Parts: sequence; C-alpha cells; structure tokens
Amino acid sequence: MSAKDAMKAQMDALMGSFRDEVCKEEDPNGPPRWQADNVCKKFLVKFCPNDLFVNTKSDLGKCTKLHDERLKQTYAGAKDDVCTYKYSTELLNELEQLQLQVDRAIRRFGERMAMAMPNMDSATKAKLDALTQEIKTLQNEIEQLGEQGEVEKAEEANKKVAELLAQKVTIETAAENDPLWLKEKGQTICEICGCIAQSTDNDQRKQNHLDGKQHTGFILIRETVLELKATLNEIRSRNPDAASGKISSSSDRDKDRDRDRDR
Repeated sequence: MSAKDAMKAQMDALMGSFRDEVCKEEDPNGPPRWQADNVCKKFLVKFCPNDLFVNTKSDLGKCTKLHDERLKQTYAGAKDDVCTYKYSTELLNELEQLQLQVDRAIRRFGERMAMAMPNMDSATKAKLDALTQEIKTLQNEIEQLGEQGEVEKAEEANKKVAELLAQKVTIETAAENDPLWLKEKGQTICEICGCIAQSTDNDQRKQNHLDGKQHTGFILIRETVLELKATLNEIRSRNPDAASGKISSSSDRDKDRDRDRDR
C-alpha cells in the first residue's frame, strides 16, 4: 500500500469514506444519507450482529449493507424517534433470536447432564429392562416362599437374584465407562455464550474463552437486548405516536422533499 493509500484509509476510518463528498440534498448523486436503503440500520443503532463472530463457528456472514461511522453520528444527532423505534425493534428482534438459540442449547445441555444414565442403544436398554423385571418377579417369589416355609427354594431364588443383579451392574458399568460418556460427563457449558469446555481445562484456556469473540459477543448481545428494551419503553412512554408510526419520520419527510424537487 502506498503512502497516499495508507493516508486515505486512515482518513476514511477517522471521518468516514464520504468526508469529501457534498450532501445528497444538494447532489442526488452524492453519498447516501443514513436513511438510504443500502445503509445498515442495525449498525446505526448500536452494532451489526454480522460483525460479532467473524471467522468463528457462529459467523453470520458479511453484511451486504453500508457501515459508516459518519452516517452513524448523523443518525444519532437527528434524534428521530420514529426511525429509532423502528430500527431498534429490528435489531432487538435479531439479537433476541440469537440469544434464544444459545439459551436453548444451554438448556438442552443441562437436561442431558441431568440424565441418570448415558444414552443406550435400544437392545441394551431392553436387556436392562428385562433383567429389572425378572429381579422384581424373583423377589416377589422369595417373599412368598418365605411365608410358605420353603427355605431352600427361597435361597436358590436369592442366588438367582444375586446373579441377575451382577449382570445388571456389569451392563450399567460398561455404559458409564464408555469413553464418549465419560468425556461428556466432564464437560461444562458457559451460561453466557453456550460454549462447551472440559472441566480439566487449564487457566489459560479458560481465559482464552472469556476473551474470545463468542463470549464477548454474547455479553454484548445480552446487554444490548436490555438497553434496547429500555429505549423502546422510553419512546413508548414519551412519544407514543412515534412508537405507533402515526407520525412521519425524518426519512419520510426527506423522501417527500426529494419527490417535490423532482417534479
């Protein structure tokens, strides 16, 4: 990159890529205003979710709309309740959907960890069920034999019960010692971002998780959901017509001016 290109890139970052252009109200072919369709409204409000998880398993892909800090500043200065309510609602809906997906994964993980036994194939489960039923049947027989004074038969049935119990323990132990099950039992899940970790992870690995895009991204999502809800509630209380769309936004008024000028 040449020195000229480097300086241009630095100025773009500081002042926006349209710093040298004239206002669109004066030049229809100039840069877009923040109301333009090709401007990312989520970026104007807070941030674009597509920027959060770049090059991670949660990567949402590249946003196809324009992100420009200068337009963001202009939008903030406009203090347009109608647009703020609309754009904030759109961002809130997307963030809540992302949060819901992670919360579902966390809940499913908790349910799986709460299982008394690991998942078994149907044949093994059927064998265990049959053993359990046979043991119960024999125990009932032993009780009846004892009442009838059939001591020897009761002892023989007791030996059979002991053998069946040993078989059952063997099957259950084999399942519990399955490497995949043991690995899963040693796992924990982050209640913020849903990332799964091993309970044996060292301190550096744990810190890497806390500093990672997935974790910091979902901290930001959860905080922003609360902030957006507060913003929407405040607009509903202060300006119910703006929240209901009964009054026009500055974007609509600008479009009306454009049409009048074109006539």
